Amino acid sequence: MSQQLTRKMINTKFLYVIVMINLIVATETSATQQMQQLEEIKSGVIAFIKNNLSENPDQTTKIKIKHLDSRLKLTACKQSLNFVLPTGENLGRYATVSVSCAHPKPWSIFVPVEIMRFGPVVMTKGVLSRGHVIRAQDLYISNQDLNAKGRSYYSQVDDIIGMIVKTPVRSGTILRKRHLRLPTIIKRGQKVTIIAGRKQFEIRMTGQALMDGSKGDLIRVTNISSKKTVEGEVIRAGVIRIQL
Repeated sequence: MSQQLTRKMINTKFLYVIVMINLIVATETSATQQMQQLEEIKSGVIAFIKNNLSENPDQTTKIKIKHLDSRLKLTACKQSLNFVLPTGENLGRYATVSVSCAHPKPWSIFVPVEIMRFGPVVMTKGVLSRGHVIRAQDLYISNQDLNAKGRSYYSQVDDIIGMIVKTPVRSGTILRKRHLRLPTIIKRGQKVTIIAGRKQFEIRMTGQALMDGSKGDLIRVTNISSKKTVEGEVIRAGVIRIQL
């Protein structure tokens, strides 16, 4: 009898331990399930930023969550999380996204992010001297972090073929607008055609340029017939357009 009683007591204690372990595991699991998953917040922030960035097929974007404390304990949201940019915030190199939940227990946090945009940038293969006329063989394309390069770079080689180097440029330099100018296509003293009006009704006159000009420049010319000085836009070699 004593041996049977002992076995029953041992079995009872064993079952008690098993039940307690299951209860502890269930309680911890339940508590975990009631906490908001931080990975869900991170993935939601990244998706929100991607949806709000302007699309460019020539660029790729990498988004990095700068800091989200792993010790953060937030009540699990029973509805979709809300993602917004705070007032005055824009999606530059660095941004902050507000993430909030309204139910069952309202909470709100700010998540800092870094946005890296990579895309093609025109660079020089060798040294370019002042006055050099840009050729395709002078250049190459490199994939660069665009946020770190400002906005005055060129992304297409064809856009700058034939342009003139304004100041000496080293090899491996990112070409910027300050480095180049358009070629002069009208020289001072040159005879030019003056076009007045629009395509439906144009008047053409002969003039003489009073200054050098590149495409898009506004220059002064003298109308040879009337001797009047007018200002017009250089539209191509030897031709300017004035507004009536």
